[in-house]
Amino acid sequence: MADGGFKQLLDSAQGNERRRLLYMFGNGAAEYGFPVASLALNGLCIDGHVPSAEDMSAYCRRLLSFPAGMSENVTDVNLSVYDKLLAGAKEGA
Repeated sequence: MADGGFKQLLDSAQGNERRRLLYMFGNGAAEYGFPVASLALNGLCIDGHVPSAEDMSAYCRRLLSFPAGMSENVTDVNLSVYDKLLAGAKEGA
Protein backbone atom coordinates (compact mmCIF):
# COMPACT_ATOMS: atom_id res chain seq x y z
CA MET A 1 0.00 0.00 0.00
CA ALA A 2 1.25 3.45 -0.87
CA ASP A 3 2.13 5.87 1.90
CA GLY A 4 -0.82 8.01 2.78
CA GLY A 5 -3.44 8.87 5.33
CA PHE A 6 -4.71 5.33 5.87
CA LYS A 7 -1.27 3.91 6.48
CA GLN A 8 -0.52 6.69 8.97
CA LEU A 9 -3.85 6.08 10.68
CA LEU A 10 -3.10 2.36 10.96
CA ASP A 11 0.34 3.07 12.40
CA SER A 12 -1.14 5.27 15.13
CA ALA A 13 -4.24 3.13 15.89
CA GLN A 14 -4.27 0.73 18.81
CA GLY A 15 -6.15 -2.46 19.62
CA ASN A 16 -9.80 -2.48 18.62
CA GLU A 17 -9.47 0.60 16.40
CA ARG A 18 -6.69 -1.01 14.35
CA ARG A 19 -8.71 -4.24 14.11
CA ARG A 20 -11.78 -2.31 12.92
CA LEU A 21 -9.76 -0.44 10.28
CA LEU A 22 -8.15 -3.63 8.99
CA TYR A 23 -11.53 -5.38 8.90
CA MET A 24 -13.02 -2.46 6.96
CA PHE A 25 -10.09 -2.49 4.53
CA GLY A 26 -10.35 -6.27 4.09
CA ASN A 27 -14.04 -6.04 3.29
CA GLY A 28 -13.43 -3.20 0.85
CA ALA A 29 -10.59 -5.07 -0.86
CA ALA A 30 -12.73 -8.20 -1.17
CA GLU A 31 -15.63 -6.29 -2.70
CA TYR A 32 -13.86 -3.65 -4.81
CA GLY A 33 -10.28 -4.91 -5.16
CA PHE A 34 -7.11 -3.99 -3.32
CA PRO A 35 -6.10 -1.00 -5.52
CA VAL A 36 -9.52 0.65 -5.30
CA ALA A 37 -9.91 0.08 -1.54
CA SER A 38 -6.42 1.36 -0.75
CA LEU A 39 -6.84 4.44 -2.96
CA ALA A 40 -10.22 5.21 -1.41
CA LEU A 41 -9.02 4.86 2.17
CA ASN A 42 -5.89 6.92 1.54
CA GLY A 43 -8.12 9.60 0.03
CA LEU A 44 -10.52 9.55 2.95
CA CYS A 45 -7.98 9.51 5.78
CA ILE A 46 -6.81 13.09 5.52
CA ASP A 47 -5.64 14.94 8.63
CA GLY A 48 -6.52 12.04 10.92
CA HIS A 49 -10.11 11.66 9.69
CA VAL A 50 -11.40 8.17 10.50
CA PRO A 51 -13.80 7.08 7.75
CA SER A 52 -16.79 4.83 8.24
CA ALA A 53 -17.37 1.69 6.20
CA GLU A 54 -20.14 3.56 4.37
CA ASP A 55 -17.71 6.36 3.45
CA MET A 56 -15.28 3.82 2.04
CA SER A 57 -17.96 1.97 0.07
CA ALA A 58 -19.30 5.19 -1.44
CA TYR A 59 -15.83 6.33 -2.45
CA CYS A 60 -14.97 2.90 -3.91
CA ARG A 61 -18.16 2.88 -5.98
CA ARG A 62 -17.34 6.37 -7.22
CA LEU A 63 -13.83 5.30 -8.21
CA LEU A 64 -15.18 2.32 -10.10
CA SER A 65 -17.78 4.37 -11.98
CA PHE A 66 -15.37 7.22 -12.76
CA PRO A 67 -11.79 6.15 -12.10
CA ALA A 68 -10.27 9.62 -12.02
CA GLY A 69 -7.95 8.75 -9.17
CA MET A 70 -6.76 5.51 -10.70
CA SER A 71 -4.52 7.18 -13.28
CA GLU A 72 -3.02 10.56 -13.98
CA ASN A 73 -4.64 10.57 -17.42
CA VAL A 74 -7.70 8.35 -17.47
CA THR A 75 -8.70 9.23 -21.03
CA ASP A 76 -5.22 8.59 -22.53
CA VAL A 77 -5.54 11.88 -24.42
CA ASN A 78 -2.26 13.55 -25.35
CA LEU A 79 -2.24 16.57 -23.04
CA SER A 80 1.10 18.00 -24.18
CA VAL A 81 -0.67 20.55 -26.40
CA TYR A 82 -2.42 21.99 -23.35
CA ASP A 83 0.80 21.92 -21.35
CA LYS A 84 2.43 24.10 -24.04
CA LEU A 85 -0.53 26.50 -24.04
CA LEU A 86 -0.39 26.85 -20.26
CA ALA A 87 3.38 27.35 -20.33
CA GLY A 88 2.94 30.11 -22.93
CA ALA A 89 0.22 31.76 -20.86
CA LYS A 90 2.43 31.77 -17.77
CA GLU A 91 5.30 33.34 -19.71
CA GLY A 92 3.03 36.08 -21.07
CA ALA A 93 1.59 36.97 -17.65
